[in-house]
Amino acid sequence: MSCKYKYSDGKKCEEEVMPNSDYCVLHSAVPSNESSENFANILRLKKNLIISKLDIGDYNFEGAHIYKLNLPAQNIEGDMNFNNSIITKYVRFNESHINGNVFFNGSKILGKIMPDDDESDNHHGTALSFMGTTIGGNISMNDAEICGNIAFICIIGKFLYINKTNVDGSIWFCGTEVGGYPSFRNSELQGDIILKDAKLGTDTKLIESIKSYGYNVFDDIKIKGVLDIIDVKFGDLLTQEKACRKAKLIHELVGNKEEADNHYFHEMEAKRRQKKTVSRYFELFLVQFAFGYGVRPLRVVGIYFFVIIIFAFVFLFGDGAKIEFGIDKANSMSGYMFLLAEDIRLIIDYLFISLFNSTNMGYNDYQPTGYILKYLANIEKIIGSFIWAAFIVIFARKYMR
Repeated sequence: MSCKYKYSDGKKCEEEVMPNSDYCVLHSAVPSNESSENFANILRLKKNLIISKLDIGDYNFEGAHIYKLNLPAQNIEGDMNFNNSIITKYVRFNESHINGNVFFNGSKILGKIMPDDDESDNHHGTALSFMGTTIGGNISMNDAEICGNIAFICIIGKFLYINKTNVDGSIWFCGTEVGGYPSFRNSELQGDIILKDAKLGTDTKLIESIKSYGYNVFDDIKIKGVLDIIDVKFGDLLTQEKACRKAKLIHELVGNKEEADNHYFHEMEAKRRQKKTVSRYFELFLVQFAFGYGVRPLRVVGIYFFVIIIFAFVFLFGDGAKIEFGIDKANSMSGYMFLLAEDIRLIIDYLFISLFNSTNMGYNDYQPTGYILKYLANIEKIIGSFIWAAFIVIFARKYMR
């Protein structure tokens, strides 16, 4: 007698039923008593049936009841179908190659990782793992329930759909490549989403139609934790802008201002790169590089000292061209450093000239004597005043809000 389970396409499961049951071993529930003899026997039968299906190229596990599934280094030519399945512990596809799609729509992965589990040390509470895996098509887990973490350390050829799904854990994208973009519409996540060294939207043909409005990768998901986007490359700049803005707002809500500033920087960088005018290059050097969009005050300090050094050498070489500062050798700083070499003392003199000039505090025993040098000194004064004003504004914004 064949199993009474009916697949979503209307076909019935052709596996033989178990004794005193209407369903085959694959569609029968996992016994609740894990210490019983029946539990061990059912798990053995389920494992043997899964192996036999894989051997004949049958990857349809729709509606299956599975205790745990570990499929390392598998070469799967078609689609993997786990729709409406129930997995007691976890599923792993580590180091596998799947040419087709992977479906977990309507599934439940309970992720019951016990402290004495012989594999739990390397598991870290991960209910679904794609580590080192290559998927040629889509991964779809809509209307699902995942009790644990999800690790996408893999290559996904097309899109990743996690819509209307509850994830009681975190989602990791570390070194992941996705041809399209992940989708999290109307999903809820209890943990974090971590994207690090990932590439999203790598297939230009897949994302060509969405470049004009950007893809709402994280707009419709409720995240109880944080969203971290670290060294991630997006296929289009508008999607990067939206994603970094979402991450910024989440970090601001939890009071993590430092990370909020980092994501704000990359949000503004994406906005700048979308501009079509020459102003994008002006903004690159003056606003982004020099002032870090107002969130990186140490950059301003570095620029300030860089200006001091540059003008010091301008004055130094100008001295050789008889465009010089009149230096009172008796009162110069190098006069107290007689043990230093002459050229080093001369450099120190001009560093102090540049320092005092940039602060608009006068020349401190020095006086510009050349016509050109007077204009150069005034230019440094203007730059120094502007940098100090910018530093005060950026410092106040970053540390006094």
